[in-house]
Amino acid sequence: MRLSKREGILKVGLANLAAGIFAFIVLLIIAAIPLIGIVSPIISYLAYLYALKVVLDMTMLEAFLVSIVSSLVFFLVSVLVSIGLGIWFFKYVMVRPPIKPVIVYF
Repeated sequence: MRLSKREGILKVGLANLAAGIFAFIVLLIIAAIPLIGIVSPIISYLAYLYALKVVLDMTMLEAFLVSIVSSLVFFLVSVLVSIGLGIWFFKYVMVRPPIKPVIVYF
């Protein structure tokens, strides 16, 4: 597969999900082994790249680029959703207290 080739978004999304599940299983197995657990995130990421490579039939460099692009897209979508929800819920922000505070003298 070349990066210029158009793949269906559903196929790529499911491949990303499958690669993530595979990497998570590898992470669980590797993290349980003493003295190797310290490098388990790197091994898990390499397992994720390998799973993407196998499922989407691409090179390791292309799988790395796909993971970077998918991370950027996820970040930008989460920022846009956060901005949208921040604007939407701004009307619920208490600008002034609803009841004037009263000083009680004893």
